[in-house]
Amino acid sequence: SEEHYFKRMTIDQLLATFGPVLGEFWVDSQKSKRKGEVIESLKQAFGEDYPVDDPRATWIPSVF
Repeated sequence: SEEHYFKRMTIDQLLATFGPVLGEFWVDSQKSKRKGEVIESLKQAFGEDYPVDDPRATWIPSVF
């Protein structure tokens, strides 16, 4: 589940993994937040259906 996946990552790993998809503004806005807040932000960011050409629709971390 996303909860277990996110919990295994550090905040720096979360920012590095999802920054290219969500943008530098998102990364900057998350730097001062606690890990739980960053994870909640990710759940909100990926909790919608997006058009196929939107990077959030097809994201897969490079580790997979």
